[in-house]
Amino acid sequence: MKRILLATAACLLASTLHAQRDTTADGYDTLQTGWKLPFRVTAVFPLQIGNVWEYAEELSSTHQTSIERDILMPNGRRYAVLMSNQWVAGYLRQQGDTVFQYLPFDSTEEIVYDFSRSPGDTLIYRIGASNDTTILVVASVGSMQLFGRNLRYWTFLKDIRPYIDDELSFTVVDSIGLYELRSGFCPRDILTGSQIDGKVWGIVNAVEDQEHPPASVALLGNYPNPFNPFTIIKYTVGGAGD
Repeated sequence: MKRILLATAACLLASTLHAQRDTTADGYDTLQTGWKLPFRVTAVFPLQIGNVWEYAEELSSTHQTSIERDILMPNGRRYAVLMSNQWVAGYLRQQGDTVFQYLPFDSTEEIVYDFSRSPGDTLIYRIGASNDTTILVVASVGSMQLFGRNLRYWTFLKDIRPYIDDELSFTVVDSIGLYELRSGFCPRDILTGSQIDGKVWGIVNAVEDQEHPPASVALLGNYPNPFNPFTIIKYTVGGAGD
């Protein structure tokens, strides 16, 4: 009976401190106390509405990815909608240690990350109708210091040939999300900060209020006319809409 009570208490403690936890590379929770609990903790890819990730590109520009809503798809499953620069970047859901992406063209889904697998494991090997081959493998697993925390990470390699013929590298960090994206064709993206479940890690610039845009915008006439050396243009921006 005492063992059952102790195990239950340990589970409750791990659950309570999940967002603050440190983990070893093999996935055992240390709870930032130096204790090593005798069970493996499921990795989390945070998909709560309101989460924001900010990335810096090698060309010195920054951009944000955010979750503004979720949606029920025709396959009967609910997915978080990831937005980037006002465009839908993907539809994701997590089940256990696996993150799935919804494929709108045929209402199916495929694995994008599996945190239970080991380096060298193949997650996807698919030959398409046009003989294009998609391969997704686990490249490495380890732990890293990020935002003052010791967290697990996984690096996945995805190769699509012959049409793209480029290898994509995704590094995902437990409880943070996508940390780094590398591609031979595009600038490297690296995470500079995130807002996860209301808590800010690193540096995140002001997040625009997407749910309550200005109720009205008015651009008034200029004075004097624009062919003068200077001109004044007045404008008004209303408050947030209800």
